[in-house]
Amino acid sequence: MDEAPLYETMRTAGSRRRFTPEPVSDEQVRALIEAAICAPNARNGQIWSFIAVREAETRAQIAAIYRQAWYDSMTAALQTPAGSEEEARDRRSWRYLADHMAEAPLLIFACLRGPAPSEPPRAAYYYGSIFPAVQNLILAARGMGLGTTLTTVHKNREPQVREVLGVPESIDLVALIPVGRPVNPFTPVRRRPAAEFLHLEHW
Repeated sequence: MDEAPLYETMRTAGSRRRFTPEPVSDEQVRALIEAAICAPNARNGQIWSFIAVREAETRAQIAAIYRQAWYDSMTAALQTPAGSEEEARDRRSWRYLADHMAEAPLLIFACLRGPAPSEPPRAAYYYGSIFPAVQNLILAARGMGLGTTLTTVHKNREPQVREVLGVPESIDLVALIPVGRPVNPFTPVRRRPAAEFLHLEHW
């Protein structure tokens, strides 16, 4: 079967955490959000919102909060030696983003009208209305030659982020997506074979 370019995009849209200073244009920002809102969402409720942050001072404020949140959540775990070179490489990449978030020329917050339901079925409905949109955004960015990653570390200090951005309490800052021209070239993601995860007809 001939593969559409979409499949190559998916295979090379892995996380990028190091960015050049090249700005992301108004046109690109609009295109990313237009792609995001094409996603399926529960009952077509479209309860999402997106905050695009490019102003340097605001990015620096968010980055400082993110760094605090990351070290709050990861310091204890990092006391345990990495189990493999791959894990060590991943840890270095995570830490780099924590220390250099402000260098991403664009930060996008994917939001939902809250609050998040506590019941599992309704929570699935709720979060199922934003993560397909985030994936659309990630793929659209890759199609433009922009790198991204998805993080939720800011949730550990969400009230501080909310204050910086003037976000009302009724809005849930679900995910943060740094966006920019990646320093390193796009390469295929590292994944184990699909056969390890596929169950046909029954478990």
